[in-house]
Amino acid sequence: MMVKGKNVVFTLGVVCMAAIILLGSARCFAQEAGAPEQVDGIIRINAMEQFAPLERPVVLFPHDLHTSATSIKDCRECHKEQVKTGGIMFTYMKPDSKISKRAAMNRWHKACLGCHKRTLKAGEKSGPMACGLCHRKGASAVPIPPVTGFYDEQHDTHTDALDGGCELCHHNYDPVTHKLQYVKDEETACTECHGKVAKNGIPSIKDASHQSCINCHVKMDVDPVKCGECHQVSSN
Repeated sequence: MMVKGKNVVFTLGVVCMAAIILLGSARCFAQEAGAPEQVDGIIRINAMEQFAPLERPVVLFPHDLHTSATSIKDCRECHKEQVKTGGIMFTYMKPDSKISKRAAMNRWHKACLGCHKRTLKAGEKSGPMACGLCHRKGASAVPIPPVTGFYDEQHDTHTDALDGGCELCHHNYDPVTHKLQYVKDEETACTECHGKVAKNGIPSIKDASHQSCINCHVKMDVDPVKCGECHQVSSN
């Protein structure tokens, strides 16, 4: 009985040691796999998922890191300019249904690696050049950024800075002219028309906010323009 008891204790000890080793290995693997250390501005590039199954994991793109880089002076380095409004587009290189997998992959590689090569040649700090440093195993998921909002204090700051300027944000859709127009004293909240998803030609609140707010900030050269500056974790 005594020997049996010792065997049980020995077995439990081995199991505990194995569990500790496995947990430690898992933690090291997660760090090596490139799980993002910061949540702010990490965007999951899923443009290639229409060609699944993929040969490599999708890329988790550190957006805020790129907007802070010395080689990126303007959002137009990556985001194309809209012909009608002059603002920038926030959908980046989304492949259409007719493009091939190889052509789409080459387009992304030319844009990303091409920029890394240029900055490296200029003697500046650059991004990765090896496949596995962008397509990292175990990095297929990214936390959803906190929802941002536009509160009374921020609204007052904007009206003071713009000396009113309500027409820059508030608009109604005219079904006759099919255009947006500002009507004084008929201002409504953005979410009364813009829902969580795009519907009947009306952009989602996410797309409408990015399009209007960030473009205005870029044009006026004011902050915030980074993801983490608007989508902040509450301190409460």
